[in-house]
Amino acid sequence: MERMTKEGRFGRIGLIAILSQDAWPEGFVNHAATGLTQARSALQEMGFQVVDCGAVARTWADMATQATKLTSERINALVLLTPTWLYANSAVVSALRCRVPVIVWADATAGRYGICGGGVLKGSLDEVGVFCSLVYGCSDEPETLAEIRDLCLGATAAMRLRGLKFGIGGSCSMGMYTSMVDASQWSTQFGIGVDGWEQVELIRRAELVPENDARSFLQWMKETFERIDPSDAVMLHQIKLYLALKQMVRENEYDFITVKCLPELPACHTTLCLAVSMLNSTMDAGGPKETTVCGDETDSNGALTMQMLKHVTGEAVLFADLLQLDRKDNLLRLCNCGAQAVDFAPHPKDVWWMKEGMPQFVWKIGTTHPQYVSKPGHMTLARLSRVQGKYVMLITEGEAIAADREMLRETNDHIAHTFVRLDAPAGTFVKNVRSNHIHAAYGSVSRALEEACRVLAIDPIIV
Repeated sequence: MERMTKEGRFGRIGLIAILSQDAWPEGFVNHAATGLTQARSALQEMGFQVVDCGAVARTWADMATQATKLTSERINALVLLTPTWLYANSAVVSALRCRVPVIVWADATAGRYGICGGGVLKGSLDEVGVFCSLVYGCSDEPETLAEIRDLCLGATAAMRLRGLKFGIGGSCSMGMYTSMVDASQWSTQFGIGVDGWEQVELIRRAELVPENDARSFLQWMKETFERIDPSDAVMLHQIKLYLALKQMVRENEYDFITVKCLPELPACHTTLCLAVSMLNSTMDAGGPKETTVCGDETDSNGALTMQMLKHVTGEAVLFADLLQLDRKDNLLRLCNCGAQAVDFAPHPKDVWWMKEGMPQFVWKIGTTHPQYVSKPGHMTLARLSRVQGKYVMLITEGEAIAADREMLRETNDHIAHTFVRLDAPAGTFVKNVRSNHIHAAYGSVSRALEEACRVLAIDPIIV
């Protein structure tokens, strides 16, 4: 399973600084070496693990040797630093050996001819079919660093999907074509392996969870959250499903998953509301943890969208329904039965665990849902869909706003809500909606998602 240290929370970047073996003046040689050091520091500050060989590459052999080293370190993207003119054929060999997206960073220092070297290298990489982008700027320019970060985030987000294992718990939920995927397409296009299990196995495992483990977890919940309305018996059933699902994820080495839950679980057992919420959160009774992306209603395209958002933000990601859009105020109301991570609440004490709030289902045991209003902040929203088999991604941004809990009575006051004032006009947004679900994370990462889409042959739709 993929795990990243805090230093490399956004993946591994290979870095090579290039200078041809011509008799360059000492100032050019020193400038290239300094540029390597500055670029390394800048990328590390952005949250990437940087892999380089500590010296400027001057020859074809240097480039080949350094590329072989970087490949052995399993880099997700390659930055080729071009401080001046270079021999492109020597540089191309590194990209061909590394077989990852390339960001050509051309130095904009006056009198160094960085754009000249960057231009010939970008064109040469395009000639041989290497995916690449060109950035022209210096390491002390905020706008250049922002562009580099977005391109690297997008490239690593895409490439970190390779080799992941995805688990589907159950069959298609409630007739959602938009949730189903072709496992062969995922393997070919994204490098993701698809596996599955049935929900009866999860229920069987839940019945084997020790009572003391569940009661200990419940005690943590009572100490952590402000309010728990369901009985202890209902909560213990919910907790046992979560602990069983965590065990299945660990044993099967799933990197991200989706579960069916509805419509059959309410009438035969209890739902997976707490389990989905806790998997998508950065804490549980065991303390701080990495999120495990978990989509609801066997929404595989939703889970993949969430995994991509996780890769570019490093944070928890929201799974939600498009509940209502106020076209006059451009205000989008998002919620889902129980799949919201508690991270989106202003504070754990703002989370209330409510009784079942879906009267359309017959309940055997009952359930619980996290209820809160998401904290204010800028958000990026995204959703993967397919148009005749071709993937597209809707990407937009907006501002999550504070709202009074009383507003939840207008829809369903048993579940968490997020209110987002969209940057895009409501009409433009609606024209590009292709699912009942959408996903969101705090921060402005549209450009990084757009780059990830380019790497993965997904058509980005920016609104």
